[in-house]
Amino acid sequence: MNRILKYGIISAISGIVCFLFLIAMGISAPNPSFSMIVIAGLFLVLIGAITIIVAYIKMLKQSISMRDYTVIALLLIAGIIVLTKVF
Repeated sequence: MNRILKYGIISAISGIVCFLFLIAMGISAPNPSFSMIVIAGLFLVLIGAITIIVAYIKMLKQSISMRDYTVIALLLIAGIIVLTKVF
């Protein structure tokens, strides 16, 4: 696992932990700390998603340059599955 992917996963998990903290503590919308923690959680999840996408593109580019067709096919299939599930 490359470094970019590891940081992306850590960032996304940290954002999800922020949301779980809100649920566990029972903090709701009128509370000012709710707004700050939600913004931090959304920011961390967004940064995590962007870095995971960058790592995916980097792995695909490296596989293309090495002409590793099985890895290219697997990465493209995984990308298509993720895109069809998201949209």
